[in-house]
Amino acid sequence: MPRSFHSHTSFRSIIILSKLNTLSKLNTLSRLNTPSKLNTFSKLSTYCQVSEFLTTLKPIHCIFCQINKLLTPFKSRSHSMAALFSKPMSHGIPLHQLHNPDRANRIAAQQVRRIPEHEYPSSPYDWLSHASAAHLSTLRSPERRAARQLPSLVRYYQHVSGFAFGPMKFPPLTGPRNLGFTVTTDHLSRIPLAFESEVGLPVRYYGDGSLRYRLRLCMRPESDIAVLPSDWVVSPTHWPQAIFPALNGQSLMVRRKQHFHHDLPVDLSDLVVKGDNVVRISFPDKVVNYKKGMTYFVAVEIVSTMSHDALTSMVLEAPPISAEETRAEIQRRLKPSESDDVVVEDNTFCINVADPFSSSLFDIPVRGDSCRHLDCFDLETWLQTRQGKPGGGLEEPSMADNWKCPICFLDARPSSLRVDKFFAEVRKGLLLQNLGKTKKILVTANGSWSAVPELDDSEDESPIQPNRSLGERINQQKATAPANIIEIDDD
Repeated sequence: MPRSFHSHTSFRSIIILSKLNTLSKLNTLSRLNTPSKLNTFSKLSTYCQVSEFLTTLKPIHCIFCQINKLLTPFKSRSHSMAALFSKPMSHGIPLHQLHNPDRANRIAAQQVRRIPEHEYPSSPYDWLSHASAAHLSTLRSPERRAARQLPSLVRYYQHVSGFAFGPMKFPPLTGPRNLGFTVTTDHLSRIPLAFESEVGLPVRYYGDGSLRYRLRLCMRPESDIAVLPSDWVVSPTHWPQAIFPALNGQSLMVRRKQHFHHDLPVDLSDLVVKGDNVVRISFPDKVVNYKKGMTYFVAVEIVSTMSHDALTSMVLEAPPISAEETRAEIQRRLKPSESDDVVVEDNTFCINVADPFSSSLFDIPVRGDSCRHLDCFDLETWLQTRQGKPGGGLEEPSMADNWKCPICFLDARPSSLRVDKFFAEVRKGLLLQNLGKTKKILVTANGSWSAVPELDDSEDESPIQPNRSLGERINQQKATAPANIIEIDDD
């Protein structure tokens, strides 16, 4: 029998019972005295009102019955969905699905999906980075433009020139930690603020000597007790999964490689104040913050912006590498080893005197303090090849972290570059001998050197070489090859 019929029947029964109850009360009233009649009459009035109210509800009830008939086809489906959601769940998976582990694992994997590394943006400036990090648009680096009074054709460079604090060891630890640093009046006056623009990114105007403050966290071997600045600046930024920094009570958001290709530093320039500043970091002691054999170091860096002329003058005025130091290093490398297992076959070796970018003789030979090789590169070429942000134009200064040595990939920031006087003398001697196209020189233990002859372009392109004696060819190969080291194994 339809549910609506039962509803309608029960509704009619209520009305009939109400009327019978009213008639019974009237019959009783006729046999009572006056006080009882009055009391009962008031109750009878209430019963009559209820009866009339139920009678008025009858048309409305009929309407609901019609709606109930229309919804009848959907009842079975709604009951089945209710049964599904009413079943006990285990980690978001219905228990009736747990009998199939593979299906359960697939369902769980679909709920939280990590972006694989091959889907990360290839650059912080490509379209994929902008699309995946649209919700982080306020974290993007502002456009950097030269101040109006500066010459428009002058090139500017950014580099890490110092530290507000650190680098210091910073392992995971329960509870927040405060790291303080001080900003002087002079430094604060040299920090340009970012201005909102009507279209696009904010704009930050810079000048010669402008500063920026930024927070970085790097991962280093667990055995490291301290990190030298030269090692720090070539270490990539790494943000653990659970870390929550703040500066002067203002929460900071980190830029991660999922959206920006690499983990990027946090710029503090707009939040620092004169005097004491406090970086508060919550870096909990959780499994997600650990990596076997590794630990973390933290620092607040000071990034300087300098013009081409100012930076060149800084390098030329820095203490150079003397010719005596380079000769002593050459002599040390050619000195016979005290070990019986290593024998130096020759007492000479080759050194490149051509810049690795231009493949021509360097004008100002420089290398970094941390470099262990003797090869130098040209200062002017090194500066001109430092790139700014893609699409930034000529006004955009170079990027701050683009200063790895082109030979050994160690620190080659402007503040760490040194002019090598020995190779400056070599360059001068080659030009005096009209050997400006020389690529290599052959050096001996006493510091003397000779140019390694280069083949002419015509000789290089022609398959037919002029007749030369066997001795000349052997001497040519010997001059162009570095000294070989023979290892003798004791069996």
